Amino acid sequence: GLGVTAIAYLWWRKNRWQLRQVGTVSQLLIYPIKSCRPVSVEEAECLELGLRNGELDDRHWLVVAEDGHMVTGRQEPQIVLIDVNRHGGSLCLEAPGMEKISVSFSLPKTNKVLDCRVFGTDIQGRDCGDEVSRWLTSYFQSSQPYRLVHFEPGVMKP
Repeated sequence: GLGVTAIAYLWWRKNRWQLRQVGTVSQLLIYPIKSCRPVSVEEAECLELGLRNGELDDRHWLVVAEDGHMVTGRQEPQIVLIDVNRHGGSLCLEAPGMEKISVSFSLPKTNKVLDCRVFGTDIQGRDCGDEVSRWLTSYFQSSQPYRLVHFEPGVMKP
């Protein structure tokens, strides 16, 4: 046991971690809404659940179908054309042929909490309201309603 420890120590001492540049970050992108266009940022915090820049958290907003399953470019390819930006205290969505729509970063706590399914994992997200739901449903030209939900750490159904 002691011999193995001594050999390991000698190897570690010889091959100690040394910092060296292995790449250069040329652009930081945050995807506030899963599968929509990214937002380019100058800096970001690295958190347990992804990047953050101000109110923008990476993939904390999600488009879901009526049954709560996430919607990606596989189900609705035109979702990748939705531009997402921030303006003041709101998340702004723009898409071809659609008027711009804004959703407040501070959603009312009275908005419903919906059960959602993301890659086989059950989560909950706060519904962003009927106005953005109508916008998404119209954009996807669907008879099935779509909802935008926001993941809030610690959110629980009342």
